[in-house]
Amino acid sequence: MFTSYANTGVIKSSAQTGWLFNSNTGNPAAGFSTDTYLVGSSILIPPQNFKSGTGYRCRISVTKTAAGTAGLTATLRVGATATTSDSSYFALNLSAQTAATDTTLLTYDFMTRSTGASAALVAHLSSISQPTTGFSSLLKGANGTNTSDITAWAGKYIGVSLNGGASASYTVNMVQAEIYNI
Repeated sequence: MFTSYANTGVIKSSAQTGWLFNSNTGNPAAGFSTDTYLVGSSILIPPQNFKSGTGYRCRISVTKTAAGTAGLTATLRVGATATTSDSSYFALNLSAQTAATDTTLLTYDFMTRSTGASAALVAHLSSISQPTTGFSSLLKGANGTNTSDITAWAGKYIGVSLNGGASASYTVNMVQAEIYNI
């Protein structure tokens, strides 16, 4: 058995082992013309920290208006506050959008290949939406690799922030986050 925490630090529980989760249970978030931390994306990293093969996944359902055509940036963050002031480890970008209303499902995947002071980290962001409308293609993706010291991650939050660029008008309908193989 394990202990799972909400982004507020409240204990959640599950019959599964090695798995932590969080989600947005309140009203959806809106805006995103500036970098905005996603409520429900943060998970408190437990004392045993990440090991090789531990992953974090965040699924985000986003609707956009015709306003804003800049590329979307999704940033993986780790820190003590579960806000945009936490450290950025990956800022993955999707290309420019079109001036049309659309909905997409973003999936942010992150995994540790190795741990310690020179941990090998990989991330992937994908978007699935209608072809040639607001988010501008059926499937988009971005990859990243990083080498970072993750020895102090235990007891900090991991989560995602979104930035739709100038004039973006997004509504986040759903956020589901999980850490697996912990």
